[in-house]
Amino acid sequence: SSIRYFEDTGMLSLIGKMESVYTALKQGDDCSAALVELDKQYNERIPYTVNLISSCIRNNPAEFIRLED
Repeated sequence: SSIRYFEDTGMLSLIGKMESVYTALKQGDDCSAALVELDKQYNERIPYTVNLISSCIRNNPAEFIRLED
């Protein structure tokens, strides 16, 4: 849900693929190649996702940070 909140459609798509592979693994399928590819895609995507989230927080601090006296 937090990835949806930050509207990272690329990561959402990757998470969907991860869910599919997880389901296949539970059914006993050999997903070795898919796991290697997902790991590669995740490692390529995560810097973008982190930058997207941090940029959003920096540009909208009032939505994320509450300062108390």
